[in-house]
Amino acid sequence: THYKESTLSSTGGGKVLAQTPKENQTSEAYYAWIMNTTFCPTPRGDELYSVRFSEVLSAGCIPIVYADGWVLPYNQDVVPDWSKMAVLIAQRNVSSTLDVIANISQEERCKMQNRIFDFYNNYVKDSQGRLRAILEMMDARILAKKEGRDHGRISYAPE
Repeated sequence: THYKESTLSSTGGGKVLAQTPKENQTSEAYYAWIMNTTFCPTPRGDELYSVRFSEVLSAGCIPIVYADGWVLPYNQDVVPDWSKMAVLIAQRNVSSTLDVIANISQEERCKMQNRIFDFYNNYVKDSQGRLRAILEMMDARILAKKEGRDHGRISYAPE
């Protein structure tokens, strides 16, 4: 799916992406749009992982996740609360999207985008970051085991 930019005054000055036919889009245009967009829909793909999620994070766009039960990347040792960096909406509530994002203040949008940039640069951007995330998760599991704590902490999208 490719997207085009649509400015919506009801989102308090934020921009969201709306679907448009693929033949009207190029990859360069898509990346240019997500680089200048505040909120980007990231529905689940055919697999448990969606490349769209990484694409929007790389652009600093706040992902709007519509994927009931989707296992979000990394566990809570790396990302304690995905709702601080993404808008998580159950698929049955997709029609409430504009209301949800309209209620996110400009200050909170900036905080979310800063967290996204930090997360992307520290854990996603390159193989060193991905390795860092894996090692942090392993360290946390080892420590939990030593302390006799359960460590089944996985982040799920809402259902």
